[in-house]
Amino acid sequence: MSSRPHTAVVANAKIFPVFANRLASHDLNEYINTAKKLKNWLGSEKAYYPDALRNVSVGILVQLDRSEAQ
Repeated sequence: MSSRPHTAVVANAKIFPVFANRLASHDLNEYINTAKKLKNWLGSEKAYYPDALRNVSVGILVQLDRSEAQ
């Protein structure tokens, strides 16, 4: 049995930092487009695994920091 991570998990690990950076952007259009993509991603039950939840939590904290700074 292989212990390699699932392809989607690897892809998600690469995209989470991109989501975080874009959500922290001061470009409203970039923020809105990224938030919509994240919303769609969160609509899948496959999104809910431990590492993903940790990264989503970080994304939410980025958003909170962004909104408090305004």
